[in-house]
Amino acid sequence: MTILVTAFDPFGGAETNTSLEVLEALPPRVGGAKLEKLVLPTVFGLSARLAQEAVERLRPDAVGCLGQAAGGHGGIPEAG
Repeated sequence: MTILVTAFDPFGGAETNTSLEVLEALPPRVGGAKLEKLVLPTVFGLSARLAQEAVERLRPDAVGCLGQAAGGHGGIPEAG
């Protein structure tokens, strides 16, 4: 089994991106699954195209996409 996991490069003048830190901390294998890691640029349109190309090339069994919400408060929003 192969899992493609994506994360983004730093953006907006930041030195790092938490999604990238998580991606880098992941091991090469989890259980019996091989992790294929892909760092995406924070460039509108380009990141989606590169992710799609990776899916077509690698044919993973699953895809996990990591991201960072700038300015987030870190909590779970209350139900309205």
